[in-house]
Amino acid sequence: MEEVLTFRGKIGKWLSHNLTLWLIVIAIIGLTFWKNDLAFFLGLIFVLILLWARKWDWKFIGIEKPKSWKKLLFKSLIYSVLILIVVDIIITPWVEYILNTTVDLSSLNGIRGNFLNYIIFILIMWVIAAFGEEFVFRGLLVKRLGILLGNSKFTMWIAVVFSSLLFGLGHEYQGISGMISTGVVSFILGAIFIKNKNILWFTILTHGFYDVIGITLIYFSLEQDVYNILKNFIII
Repeated sequence: MEEVLTFRGKIGKWLSHNLTLWLIVIAIIGLTFWKNDLAFFLGLIFVLILLWARKWDWKFIGIEKPKSWKKLLFKSLIYSVLILIVVDIIITPWVEYILNTTVDLSSLNGIRGNFLNYIIFILIMWVIAAFGEEFVFRGLLVKRLGILLGNSKFTMWIAVVFSSLLFGLGHEYQGISGMISTGVVSFILGAIFIKNKNILWFTILTHGFYDVIGITLIYFSLEQDVYNILKNFIII
């Protein structure tokens, strides 16, 4: 006897269809080149509605219980520190030196020395960046797109590169250096996602810890002091 789908089930089946997923990916690409904020929120709204329609099937985007929460937290913290060292201390100075332009963080000046703004921004960051961006850029644009392209290690890496380009473009407000740096961060997060068997918790926590460190440094106006630790040794 054929199962009779509820209205919610029908929506879930339609939104999970390959054609629908392709249309969303194409729409995100187009909006990224026009209004990148709209592209992100389209992706996030789509993912949330899709999860609701699938009765909160979190595994569909890679959220599942890890074997050890302690190991997860420890590895995510280590990953975040490594990203800070590799991207912010090693790669970004080279990018700024070659392009003769710095990463534009002026949009975050409001949190410098302002504890209330700092706390509010941290909370917003966890919701929008750590969870929201990971839902879209790893859960949708890596996991689901990788499956659409053939569901192999190779197609997953293609999806990682693709999502990283879009992630970098989405940070246009940070200037060209910021776009490149955030694109590299996105690529590393994608690599972490693949290395850890597409479990999204690793990138959610890594992303969150990394941003907390960066926001805290900005709050104390110490980011340049920290980022310049190795700059003189890297660039002659």
